[in-house]
Amino acid sequence: MNRLTGFAAVIIAIFFFMVPKTYAEEFGGVGLRFFIVTTSNIDGSNERHMYYVDSTIPGTPAGDSDIGLGGQITEINGKEVDSKNPDSVRDAIRGPVGTEVKIKVFRQKWDTSEQIPMVHLDYKEYTFTRAVIKAPDLEK
Repeated sequence: MNRLTGFAAVIIAIFFFMVPKTYAEEFGGVGLRFFIVTTSNIDGSNERHMYYVDSTIPGTPAGDSDIGLGGQITEINGKEVDSKNPDSVRDAIRGPVGTEVKIKVFRQKWDTSEQIPMVHLDYKEYTFTRAVIKAPDLEK
């Protein structure tokens, strides 16, 4: 088996194990997608995972808010987000429909109202009530 075949086998295995859990028919959530940025020292030590808002689904609690794109998710329900496992971050955001989840985001906003554009950095905490998120919504 060459390297490419082995790589394809790993991707297929990940697809079959992750997709059913990630794309359940419906679940309690807020309609928020995130991506991960991993940083480390040059020698690979001190690895750090940061989670950022990628997009929101229109008509969902996050989609109806001003959470915006690109903000760094720093806390979920008062606990610092530092997990190397994206499933644990996803599971912390998801939960029973009707329950609340608090998501704290570090944001950068540009103020172009002045002659010299300025960037403002701030933390904002959002409180969302989880709603039913349906799998077809993920395709939009």
